[in-house]
Amino acid sequence: MVTAMNGKPVLVIMAAGMGSHVDRWYGVTYKEDKETVVNAIRELKKAGIYPERLWEEQ
Repeated sequence: MVTAMNGKPVLVIMAAGMGSHVDRWYGVTYKEDKETVVNAIRELKKAGIYPERLWEEQ
């Protein structure tokens, strides 16, 4: 978790790329940011860049 200049916490997700892919950082500071980040993660999953599951359920 990173703290923004306004003192509020920011969740930062990095999409680690391969080859010529440029890494991009996504942050959710406001509720309005959520849709953009959710869509970006969905696309990264479809492209095989981001894993479908980060952790295994026990």
